[in-house]
Amino acid sequence: MGPDELRRVIRHAIACTLLISGMLWLVWDGYHALGFAFGGLWSSVNFWALNGLIHEAFQGGRMWVIALFAQLKLPVLYGIGVLVLLTVPLSIGAGVCGFHVPFVLVVAESIIHSSKETKKSGLSTLKNPQSDSERV
Repeated sequence: MGPDELRRVIRHAIACTLLISGMLWLVWDGYHALGFAFGGLWSSVNFWALNGLIHEAFQGGRMWVIALFAQLKLPVLYGIGVLVLLTVPLSIGAGVCGFHVPFVLVVAESIIHSSKETKKSGLSTLKNPQSDSERV
């Protein structure tokens, strides 16, 4: 999965997080909606920073961009996470669920990409529908 696909997955993760958080707010309460939104948005920004850091480290090599992403990811993002968790009343359980939204979408995108590649190459796991007893 390349950087463009990861950017698309991150955009979809943010959209899903906001949509689900809005539904949680309407159906349940703001306490859980804020927790889910914080977890999903924090994880998406973390994914974005990690994507930029890895891309620059292996492709561009511009040290100032690598330093920018490293500073954003480590002290700033994690510092904000700790401050929010210590000061804002939100559901930690909902935050953990929201945290996993980008990961679920990456796995789904990988499965879709893999199935497209399998169909494109003509490979299939069900090539020979005969059972072992029929072959004898």
